Amino acid sequence: MKAKFISLILLSLAFAACKKDKIEPIEENIIEMVANPNFSKENFKTDFTIQFPANYDGVGMVGFEGNMFSKARVDDKIALDYSFCSPLYCNDFGSDLVNSNATQISITDKNGQQILLTNRLNFGRNNSIEWIYFYNQSAQTIGKLYGKQGNVYQEALTINYENTLQNEVVDILKTIDKK
Repeated sequence: MKAKFISLILLSLAFAACKKDKIEPIEENIIEMVANPNFSKENFKTDFTIQFPANYDGVGMVGFEGNMFSKARVDDKIALDYSFCSPLYCNDFGSDLVNSNATQISITDKNGQQILLTNRLNFGRNNSIEWIYFYNQSAQTIGKLYGKQGNVYQEALTINYENTLQNEVVDILKTIDKK
């Protein structure tokens, strides 16, 4: 009887530990969101702004029946854009991130090829993740940014850039701020 009781306790503890691992969000290594006094601020989404260095061109956020966004370095070494449109309207955010604890995701590029984004960066404030950025590490890097909307993270931005410019991309992303 005593052995069954101890076994039941150990089994309960093991189940609780497994359950805890599956529920807890990844909250280590959060890059703190902060304004950059040397960058110019512009609208990013209906409720958000973003900042860029002076060497960026593009229309930024535009739209009549919802928003789209496009910005690039003048030398085209970094391009940021989003367009989540149906036939009638464009949304600020796209598809939900299925697993907010994922350490990598698979995307389909414009040519229909599957690409594995094996790196993840978390951006946030006060130890809370607000944005998740997945990217690969090829010479021409592709990245997807997801923003927290309520209790889910939704696709927010696609970024293409030369991998040597990773720090510049991070410096831009950490300027995203709520209006």
